[in-house]
Amino acid sequence: MLDVRDLTVAFQSKDKAKTLVPALDGVSISIGRGETLGLVGESGCGKTLSSLAVMGLLPESARVQSGQLLFDGDDLLHLKDAERNKVRGVRIGMIFQDPMTSLSPYYTIGNQLMEGLRYHMGMSKKQAKERALDLLQKVGIPGPERVFHEYPEQLSGGMRQRVMIAIAISCEPDLLIADEPTTALDVTTQAQILDLLAELQRENGMSLILISHDLGVIAEMCSRVVVMYAGQVIEQSEAKALFADPTHPYTRALLAATPRMTEKQERFYQIPGAVPAPTEWGTGCRFRGRCEHATAECGEMPPLSRLDGARFVRCWYAAGQTLQGREVRA
Repeated sequence: MLDVRDLTVAFQSKDKAKTLVPALDGVSISIGRGETLGLVGESGCGKTLSSLAVMGLLPESARVQSGQLLFDGDDLLHLKDAERNKVRGVRIGMIFQDPMTSLSPYYTIGNQLMEGLRYHMGMSKKQAKERALDLLQKVGIPGPERVFHEYPEQLSGGMRQRVMIAIAISCEPDLLIADEPTTALDVTTQAQILDLLAELQRENGMSLILISHDLGVIAEMCSRVVVMYAGQVIEQSEAKALFADPTHPYTRALLAATPRMTEKQERFYQIPGAVPAPTEWGTGCRFRGRCEHATAECGEMPPLSRLDGARFVRCWYAAGQTLQGREVRA
């Protein structure tokens, strides 16, 4: 359904030179019909930027330098604005990270729900209101008539997130991108939101891209996982295989940093250092400054290599260990 090929995005600097600073570097991601794809990595790795590129919502300073965004065979990058609007919000919906900043404080929930329905679906005001109330009920909001007339600030975080989901699915999209849909929610509300997304996906047969820092959520929801680091895809695998035996040292470090309940007191594992800024990427492997397996060979950028079946990895060490038939350990 969606095939992102070698997408490269850069930001124009604010200095007089107007230089282009890279942010995404040759990102390739694909998702089939009805599939749930997980997108993971630390903040600043390019997950949200990739989704904004698909939606055509990149900041004004961003420039798509190369690549293709194929949706059902059509390259979204070559569509005119009017054609793009027939895809964005209709066939592709998105749940943004923070509903409080995504929902307008000046309009009621009902007005914000009806806007897309009237614009994209050509509904009358009466039809849009009926559909909006049905959507509020569908996403599990009690008293939809009351909420319809309320403003975002009057709702809890979980309720606002449900409203965002209602807006995103209002036109019954073929693909839904959920960017951190459970951030800052309590455990009970988080579980309810995830159950709701899974139910909506089953009912509508839509594809789902789930962006999350919570690897437990990814393991529960996704059939395939893409790991991003410093603007690149560094590992891609079936979810079960990735969690059973992660290949890239960064993926192993992410899993090791996941908090666990244990009988004895242990310090949480922390990945040393931080994700390098785009101006610090250099020419070699971008994880080498934080990797205990880094060698002189890592001064050259490793390719994204197929290891077996649907598993790909961008790492000299991991690829070498696999080819030698030895188990990879980070």
